[in-house]
Amino acid sequence: MQVIPKGINFFKLSNMMKNNYFIFLLTFLMSTTIMAQGLLQPFKDDVEQQTDFEDDNLVGWTSLDLDGLNTQGPFQSFPGKGGPLGFIVYNPSQTTPENVLEGYTPHSGQKYYASISSWDGPVNDWLISDELAELYVQDRAKFIETLKLLTGVNEIDIIEDDC
Repeated sequence: MQVIPKGINFFKLSNMMKNNYFIFLLTFLMSTTIMAQGLLQPFKDDVEQQTDFEDDNLVGWTSLDLDGLNTQGPFQSFPGKGGPLGFIVYNPSQTTPENVLEGYTPHSGQKYYASISSWDGPVNDWLISDELAELYVQDRAKFIETLKLLTGVNEIDIIEDDC
């Protein structure tokens, strides 16, 4: 038998829970609205179809290495390690030797997108969805207004670069 202390209302949501619920609901409604307008279609990305350790020719994604620093990481070797890399398709089962260290296991499948650290300074790597980038180019004003609604901020600075 469970005893509930007197004076505690278990149905009252805390402010944090209300905010999280509001953000979830707003995100759901906005994404549903955007999809209904045909601006953003749902897609499923399958990193397993990407080439191991690729960083330049990713299908559906653009990988940018803005820091240009040499990569480091665990003692395993893989193509490109030691040179500058943006996000890569990391496959721990294909490193030499195989990377079985805790924390490097994919959540599902054998691969995932990863940005490899550097001992030379802070990493500035980006993985950009081509679909979202296309939406931004098609209708910037609507894209920015959607970001404002989803994030709850009044002003968003957009820095455009021809990367």
